[in-house]
Amino acid sequence: MALAGRLNLVRSDVDVRHVVENVLAPKDSGALEARIAEAELILDASASVPVSRWVSDLPGTSRRMCAFFSPDGRSGIVMIEDEARTITLRDLEAAYLREVLVNDRLQDHLGAANRMQYTGACRSLTNRIPMASIQILSALISAEIASGSKIATSTLKIWTIDDQGVGKISVAGETCRLSERGWTVSMPDR
Repeated sequence: MALAGRLNLVRSDVDVRHVVENVLAPKDSGALEARIAEAELILDASASVPVSRWVSDLPGTSRRMCAFFSPDGRSGIVMIEDEARTITLRDLEAAYLREVLVNDRLQDHLGAANRMQYTGACRSLTNRIPMASIQILSALISAEIASGSKIATSTLKIWTIDDQGVGKISVAGETCRLSERGWTVSMPDR
């Protein structure tokens, strides 16, 4: 909400609107669908795989993007669909996970560090992320969203902070699709 308000103050040429809703179980699905149908760009910052897949599967031509931190807070990830939506967030997610599996630089990418319990409830573990990491990765993600939304091709970028500084991995989002008996399988094409 604050981000949308700030963007509207800074950029008078755009109309940024936010949605605060459990999209997987909305209170008013009609209002949610109407708001989404008006969008030119949809940014998912939920850090939730089910929500990202829901966003990817929405009908319509609105371009979709997703941004999140790795569990340990050392990496920031941006996925932006191409303008034609021939490469979706689901395709980019597959390319991202493939890169995590095959790239030695991402060996500990999905590991959690500095976990702490913040309440007595179950699922109350959270990760402590240094403020400097949040600031650096947020700036890189913001810059990529601004530039990536202006180009027609898809984007998948992973930035990782380590003792040497910030490393960047850019992954081509091309996919190979196989269809058989009503199923379509999409895989990274490399």
